[in-house]
Amino acid sequence: MEEIKEQIKKKLQEAELYSTQGLLSEAKERYKNAALIIKQ
Repeated sequence: MEEIKEQIKKKLQEAELYSTQGLLSEAKERYKNAALIIKQ
């Protein structure tokens, strides 16, 4: 369970970083990946 939380946290951090750099399509992909992990 802890591993899953870390995966989600990492994806959200990556998404935030990409978003702040204006890389919105990359950020969107990270958010989608996090959502898929949560849905599992």
